[in-house]
Amino acid sequence: MYEETFVWIQGSRDFQYLSELDVLDRVTLIEPSLSAYRDFLAMEDVDYVGTRLHAGIFAMRHGRRAIIVAVDHRALDMQETHNLNVVPRGDVSELRRMVEQDVVTDVRINRVAIDDWMKQFVSVDA
Repeated sequence: MYEETFVWIQGSRDFQYLSELDVLDRVTLIEPSLSAYRDFLAMEDVDYVGTRLHAGIFAMRHGRRAIIVAVDHRALDMQETHNLNVVPRGDVSELRRMVEQDVVTDVRINRVAIDDWMKQFVSVDA
């Protein structure tokens, strides 16, 4: 659905997985370092579409549209509590719809709940 596809190798098995998918001739690899990913996001006007939850959040923090493909409950839970743009793995029609349409990024953080949770770590003697 994109003219160009970039892949940031985040995990130790990502390159092997790409090789098994036989797509290495159709993607451009981003150096497997956080600084390279940060620089890439700063220089390229791209969408993040992928299964890596934290890479998607990092992309959003750098002003990029992110659609996270949920491979486990974490992304789905964060979609529910924080309004992340998440599509279940295997729901190709929903993924296509999200890519083709404007998707608003409207992440919501419940600061009160976080502050309440953090209070358990404050020492009574402090």
